[in-house]
Amino acid sequence: MAALPRPFDARNIGHPLSTLPSNDNSSFDTTPAFDMTYPPGVVGKLAREIEQMMPYPNRTLAIASAVANIAGLAQRAYLVNGMGVNIFIMSPFETGGGKETLITARTRLYDQLIADRPAMSHIREFIGPASFASEPATYKHMATHPKQMCVFNEASFLFEQMGTSDQTHSVGKKKALLDLRFKSSAGGKIQPHVHSDDKKNSNECIMPSLTVHCEGQPERFYQALDELAAEDGLLSRFNIWDATRNYRGPRNKHMRTEFSDKLISALDPLVAMVGKHIAMPGQIPVWTAVELSNEAEILLDKFEQNVSDRLSRKENRLRYNLFNRSHAQGWTLAGLLAIADNPMAPTVSEQHMHWALDTVYAERSMLLRKFESGEIGSGSDQRAAQFIRNLKEKFPTSSNGCLTQLARKNGYVCQRWFNDSAKNSLFKSLVGKDTAQLVSEAIGLLINDGVLTLATPNERDKHGMGGNVYKIDGETLQKRYNLLTAN
Repeated sequence: MAALPRPFDARNIGHPLSTLPSNDNSSFDTTPAFDMTYPPGVVGKLAREIEQMMPYPNRTLAIASAVANIAGLAQRAYLVNGMGVNIFIMSPFETGGGKETLITARTRLYDQLIADRPAMSHIREFIGPASFASEPATYKHMATHPKQMCVFNEASFLFEQMGTSDQTHSVGKKKALLDLRFKSSAGGKIQPHVHSDDKKNSNECIMPSLTVHCEGQPERFYQALDELAAEDGLLSRFNIWDATRNYRGPRNKHMRTEFSDKLISALDPLVAMVGKHIAMPGQIPVWTAVELSNEAEILLDKFEQNVSDRLSRKENRLRYNLFNRSHAQGWTLAGLLAIADNPMAPTVSEQHMHWALDTVYAERSMLLRKFESGEIGSGSDQRAAQFIRNLKEKFPTSSNGCLTQLARKNGYVCQRWFNDSAKNSLFKSLVGKDTAQLVSEAIGLLINDGVLTLATPNERDKHGMGGNVYKIDGETLQKRYNLLTAN
C-alpha cells in the first residue's frame, strides 16, 4: 500500500526552521526607505485607515495614497496662491508588498462617499485611467475629463521610457506630464491639438487637473533617473516618497475592508464642496482660495529664505534643480491638509505647514544624497559607483591576468581590469556609445573625483603593466565607498 502523504512541515521544503527569520518584529526592520510621520488632521486619519487595509502595512505608501486621494477630490475646486492642488507622487515599492491596496482603497473610498449621496455619483468620473498610451491620448482624455486621479502601477517602466527612449511616443508622454502638472493653476489651459489623424484631435480645456500616484520597482526606477531628469523638471514635478523596505514584516491578520463612518463623515463637507461646482472642460471652474495663517506664513518665509533663496544654479546645478520648487511643493501639501480639515474655509495652520515643509525638505535631501552617492541612474555616475564598489570589494583579491602582485599591493590597476569589470547591464552599449566609451567616461569621473590618477610610464613599467594604468587613492576610495554604502 502506498504511504500516506506526510503532513506539511516547513522543514521538508529544504529550509530548516532554524534558518528562517524570527517572527519577533524586533529582528528585522520594516521601516520604509523614506520614513514619514502621519500628517495632522483628516489626511492623517485617512492614511491610518488605508494602512490598515494593506496586507503588509506600509505607512509611507498609505500616506502617499491618502494625499493623492484628497488631491484627486480637491483639484480644480481649490487654489493655493493661484496654484492648483493636484500632485504627482512616485512611490518606489518592493514587489509582493500589497500595492493593489492603492486601487482598492481608492475604489472603496469613492463607493462609501457616494453610498448615501446618489446626487454625488458623478465624482466617480474623477477616477482616471491606469495609463496613457501617448501624448495625443493624454490631451484628448483630459480635454473631456478635466479632473482625473490616476494610479499607475509598475510605473518604473514609464520612467525608463521617459528617461532613455528617443521614441516619439515616449518623449510625447513625458512632455504631456511635464505640461499638465501646472496647467491646473489659475489661467491654465490646454490649447486645442490638431493632428493629421482627426481622431487624435483634442479641444480646449480650462484648468485641467491631473493627480498621479505611481508605484514601481525601486532599482529599475532609480536606474532610469539621471541629472537630466532634474534639469528638465521631471523630478521637481514629482514627490518621490520611497516606500521600499528591507523586510515587509508580518502579514496583517486584521485587514480593514471599509473606511470608518467617522472618517467618511469627516470627508462629507469636501465632497459637498467639490460636487457643488462641476465645470465643463471649456468653463472656468468656481474655486476656493486656500488661506495662510500668520504662523504658517512665517514658517514658509523662513523656508524660502533659508532654502529656496540660497540656491545658486552656478554653484550647484543639481541642488538648484531639485530644490527650486520645494517651497511651492510644501505650500501645496500644506494646502491639501487644510482643505481636508476645513473645506468651507481652508486655512493652512502652523502644524500643516510644519509637516509639509519637513516632508519636502527631507524628500529633496534624500534625492540629493542618492545622486551624490551615485545610487541614482544608469549613466556615468552609476557606472562610476559600480567601479568604486569593485575596487573596494573585488580588486584586492582579483586574479585578473593584467594585475601583478606588486600592482595589487601598491594599488595600481590597469585598463583591462576595468573592461573585464564592465560585463553587466550598466555597461551595455547605448545609442551612439559602445561599452569602451562608457568605461572611459566612468574612469574619467573617478579621476575627477580623485579616486584615480593616471600612472606615469615609469610607474607602469615598475609594476610590469601595459596600456593605461591608474593609481588608486586609498583614502578617497574609502570615503566614496562609505558614502555609497551609507545610503
